[in-house]
Amino acid sequence: MVNLVEMFTMGGPTAMLVVPVGLMAGLFAVVVPLVLGFLKWRVPASLSWLGMVLTLGLGVAGTLWGMQMAWEAVAVASEDIRATLTAAGASVAMYSTVAALVCIAPIAMLACVAGAIPAVAAVGPEPRFDARGLLVSAGVAVVGGVVALGTAAAVLGVPGLADSGLAFPLTVVVSAFTTFWCVVASARIASEDHLHQGRIAGSRFFVGMTGALAVILVGETFRAMGLVMATDAMARASVEVRPVMQAAGFQVASSGAWLGWILACVPAATAAGGAMHWVRRVEGRNAIGGVVMAVLFLTLLALLYAARAASVLAVTGM
Repeated sequence: MVNLVEMFTMGGPTAMLVVPVGLMAGLFAVVVPLVLGFLKWRVPASLSWLGMVLTLGLGVAGTLWGMQMAWEAVAVASEDIRATLTAAGASVAMYSTVAALVCIAPIAMLACVAGAIPAVAAVGPEPRFDARGLLVSAGVAVVGGVVALGTAAAVLGVPGLADSGLAFPLTVVVSAFTTFWCVVASARIASEDHLHQGRIAGSRFFVGMTGALAVILVGETFRAMGLVMATDAMARASVEVRPVMQAAGFQVASSGAWLGWILACVPAATAAGGAMHWVRRVEGRNAIGGVVMAVLFLTLLALLYAARAASVLAVTGM
């Protein structure tokens, strides 16, 4: 897989800048849901995703910059240095996206936990055990997990799962981890206070969507790493082993992308199951939080698509 030291040394200044930005984004992603949850403020917890948006946007900017470097090398450099400059530009392009994804995938996992803790510990006046929400979310988690694994096996095939390297076990672990916190967030509810019942319903949706985002990001990280492997094979490997290394890289890329999107459905569905009974309690300001969450989620997906398109173009242009 990708060497982390190599990723930051060959990724140029953008990859290095991702680290401090990612650390600040991680702190922001953890503190915001905890503060808003325990203070019971009706402010969208999904604002904690802003740091992840900034980090991923920085990675995409580095990818585009690296591609520009490679194109300029092809266009204006002399033949004796063209290959070196092209390889340097391709490295910046590929490693910038990988660095951003490596940073924000664990951030999303931490944000999921940070959203779940106040959802179960700061539920409002006269808290009670939410047996219905807990049972529904746990049931959805079990059924959803079985369906997701079956779908992954049907799409990729058992040999494809075996050839995916660490992509399969890690996406399963992250999906199970975030799903667990979705179930935990469904354990308690305010007894009669409709305002806090609506707030907790919104918190459960936030935990589920953050967990789903974490699984997607892990899958996209493996997709980007697989493309880096394929690029390195084209640039460095001997003719004899190049096809094998390319095939392995593309297999990891394809498997990671599919696994991330399929297994992300489990925490999302789990949270929806735990929150569905209380959606009718969601009032206007809570609904605004849903709009903010949708906008930020779509922004992150748009950046992921841009990173995917740019990295594929960088690989095919080598």
